[in-house]
Amino acid sequence: MRGKIALVILSLLTFFACKQQTEEVSKDIIVTLGNQVLTAEELESYLPKGISKQDSLIFAENFTQLWIQERLMYEIASKNVANKEEIERLVENYRQSLIIYRYQEQLVQEKLSKTVSQKDIKQYYEEHKDNFKLDNPLIKGMFLKIPSEAPNIEKVRVWYKSTKPSDIENLDKYIVKNAVSYDDFLDHWVSLESVKDKLPAGKLEGNLQQKYIELRDSSFYYFINILNYLRPGDFEPVEYAEPYIKEILINQKKADFIRSVESDLYNNALKKGKIKFHKE
Repeated sequence: MRGKIALVILSLLTFFACKQQTEEVSKDIIVTLGNQVLTAEELESYLPKGISKQDSLIFAENFTQLWIQERLMYEIASKNVANKEEIERLVENYRQSLIIYRYQEQLVQEKLSKTVSQKDIKQYYEEHKDNFKLDNPLIKGMFLKIPSEAPNIEKVRVWYKSTKPSDIENLDKYIVKNAVSYDDFLDHWVSLESVKDKLPAGKLEGNLQQKYIELRDSSFYYFINILNYLRPGDFEPVEYAEPYIKEILINQKKADFIRSVESDLYNNALKKGKIKFHKE
């Protein structure tokens, strides 16, 4: 059985590759089970991104086998399980709870997030400043990665350090033609770890006291302009902490907001006569 599945899936792997080049929706069927079908389109939606052709085959075969087994088990279970009414009640309760939760989250994002002002954020930050000490460094600056065979490296060494408009313009033009990677974070803070991830392992250690850093391996030059640097133990900048603080403030207001919405819905339903209490 698994061999047959593998042959069917193998014939559809070309479909996965070609689908990215067309907007047509495929109805190619991989397997049928009674009146249920598993299509190539459905299977492709579960396929991990960037997976190799060989791994795609393994994943697809395992997924298809699991799809069949689950539906066969559900078919026999639905005929023989006890307390079907209780299960249906639990499923409906879960469905209602999930829909209500999703709607509440939607309301919070649409309405409540707009009520958090910059004043609220700064006030919370000042009142809880000791909670915003850094565990890991932050930097402002610029990162540039260039192939080792790129031209005019000596000019890049001047341009990436310069604040002269002409040098900045020259660097911008050079980056468009030659850079493999470029990040401009001169006006906002980023974690040092996010920059380290783009460098050869261990290359940045011991260089952080420098404002301008140039590194090299066998394939690339790496240029880092550190405009500003915050160490572990320094206070986290309020603008960097803002998303976290905003989430805290929204969560603090969330319960009262939801209760207010529920109360309004209840009172409106009473006024419109949608709710009727019946005496025994």
